Amino acid sequence: MQNKAPNKQDISKEKNDKQRRPASPASASLKTDSNTCEPDHEVKLLDELGKLRKENQEGHNQTKMSRLEQTVLDIKVQMGEHEGRIGKLED
Repeated sequence: MQNKAPNKQDISKEKNDKQRRPASPASASLKTDSNTCEPDHEVKLLDELGKLRKENQEGHNQTKMSRLEQTVLDIKVQMGEHEGRIGKLED
């Protein structure tokens, strides 16, 4: 049997095969997972999330109050218009 030198296709096929294989547990431990974070960092993120939720709720409440205030003003204007019409009818 003769040993022939690998050609470019064999080398690229071998590379692709290595890329498709799942990583072994030993090599996985050397890699860092981008989804994990330090406990301190996680606590900071949770605090920030809590603050954002609180700000969002406050903004929602302010928006609700603004709408209610505007509705009250609209009702007062309508009442004034109706009182004006009633006054004209009485005269």
